[in-house]
Amino acid sequence: MISLDGFRAPWVYRILGIDNGTNTVGFTVIDHNLRTGISTVIFAETVTADKSAYNKYAGVAANRNNLNARLLVINDFLQEVLEEYDPDIVGCEAPFSHLNISTYRALVTSMKSMDDTCYNHRRTLQFVEISPGKAKKAVCPVDVYKTDKEVIRQFILDDDRIIEGQFIVLEDLDEHSIDGISVCRFLALETEKAFT
Repeated sequence: MISLDGFRAPWVYRILGIDNGTNTVGFTVIDHNLRTGISTVIFAETVTADKSAYNKYAGVAANRNNLNARLLVINDFLQEVLEEYDPDIVGCEAPFSHLNISTYRALVTSMKSMDDTCYNHRRTLQFVEISPGKAKKAVCPVDVYKTDKEVIRQFILDDDRIIEGQFIVLEDLDEHSIDGISVCRFLALETEKAFT
């Protein structure tokens, strides 16, 4: 629901969903129609940072470690997405609490880094941490809860309230973009509740 002059209709809520990671991160943008409940996926891409981080940020990798170099690449991409799509809200899948401490710490660092990028883009841009369970539940049918990635993918493909935008083929999306859709749908449904 974009008008001819490029502005979104006031009932269209744009959401950026992030499948968090320290190297491979999924970014998905949906336009959610608050009148119809339909989410249109308008962007979905997965970034693998180590493909370019150690060349682009070789000094950072050498002096501060590889994680910091990868996070710079991830946040460069996030900044491009923010500038291109200007979301109303950003949701990020929060780390699993049962991970080992070093993995958990790295994922929290990644999430905090992306939160800072969003804040620097627009100080009023809300960045919401969403548990993986809540994100998956948002795309499960009523009274059903599954966590298997392939089952979740099928739920999304079968849901007529999640549709493809121009140049998007849902079946072709990888697991990280699919997880991004789940994050977006959680925020979409929460927003609908707030308006009803």
